[in-house]
Amino acid sequence: MNVKKALIWAGIGTFLVGAGLWIKYQIELSYKLIYGIANTKLKKVTPTEVAVEFDMTIENPTELRVGINGVDIDVYANGVKVTNIFSSVPVLLDKESDVAIPLRLVLNPKELVQNIGALTSTGLNIDNVVLTMRGVLKIKKFGIPIPVPFIYKATYKEIMG
Repeated sequence: MNVKKALIWAGIGTFLVGAGLWIKYQIELSYKLIYGIANTKLKKVTPTEVAVEFDMTIENPTELRVGINGVDIDVYANGVKVTNIFSSVPVLLDKESDVAIPLRLVLNPKELVQNIGALTSTGLNIDNVVLTMRGVLKIKKFGIPIPVPFIYKATYKEIMG
């Protein structure tokens, strides 16, 4: 192999290693995002459907600009999965800023009744029910999809305010 080809391959290798390290750094910064819930509104209550609208807030304390292509969230009440929420609305989260992603949670109350034992493990006071959102932010860097997992926990009382 001649010197020119060796230098080209060395340059390509250096570029790929550098790009990989930069993406790793971006992913590490993405894990520093802070999650919350705001503007919770009970929109519909029927025997077959309960609908709640809320904003999932994301605070970005880093110097990273994050493009979020969507979220996929499993919602649990006292450890019992009650529903899934999905949004594919793209959102841009600038550095050192925050954003609110509007979401709608819909569940069937009959399914909750089937798991009433687990849901009432905190007593019959619904305010003490712990709601957990386990989800994945769908982020893309240079066209490469990067899933960023997150967990948010709060009591019903904290969320409904």
